[in-house]
Amino acid sequence: MTLEEYINNPIGKTNAILTVAARESIRNDYSRRFDNILLRENGKINYYLFENTKNNTYYILVKVPSEVIDNFYYEVVMKFSADAKVEDLGRNLLKYKVEFYSNDPWFVYTYAHAFIKNNMFIKDTLPRMSKLARTKKPNVTNPREDTGYVKSIFFAYLFMKQRGLFNVSQYKGAEPYSQASLLKKIEPADQKIEKRQEEGKKYSKKKKLVVDKQLAKKIESIGISDENKDRLVTTTNKVQKVKKTRAVNKTKVIKPKRK
Repeated sequence: MTLEEYINNPIGKTNAILTVAARESIRNDYSRRFDNILLRENGKINYYLFENTKNNTYYILVKVPSEVIDNFYYEVVMKFSADAKVEDLGRNLLKYKVEFYSNDPWFVYTYAHAFIKNNMFIKDTLPRMSKLARTKKPNVTNPREDTGYVKSIFFAYLFMKQRGLFNVSQYKGAEPYSQASLLKKIEPADQKIEKRQEEGKKYSKKKKLVVDKQLAKKIESIGISDENKDRLVTTTNKVQKVKKTRAVNKTKVIKPKRK
């Protein structure tokens, strides 16, 4: 599969699970969200280029920012390889065969095994992938082992599109490729996910603190004194049961006396 084919339909031409409308909706949503990330990052995203002129192979590693956690980045790698049959040989990487790596949790737990199975995973990056993801089929998250859309990969694609990084000429003078050099720039997936979980807990606490402060300001703005703040929510005393009244005796019918 080429990158162009993956973006158009990540599951493959013969698979109709995702309709044209559904794919378009996902792509539009990811594009909008990536624009928001670029605004937050002031348009700056770090990346590394590698070139293997002997094998006509090119690599790019993009440090894709997390949508939720500030200053937290996933390593997304794409490998582009070609032979004489490839269209636009030596010009357009969208036409080259593509393979992927990402330590984004969604890729690791849902798609890594499927990408490996379908020869869409960069073999040189296997040492950085979670052993569980490499060896265990995702029976719950992806039982069919489809190669669907991965947000971090799509974000990397949008970044490359914006910077003109599908043009092979951009890789002239890039760092000579070696597995050791690439792996040195990638954090192991298990470590990345563990850090993400830790940062997620900090984020949740920080978010709660912000909400608490906003609530305090709201209380202050409506003029509730400190001594009454704790009484905003109180429990009511139990209502005593009302004693049952005695049943009313039937009234006697009094017959009038005859005169």
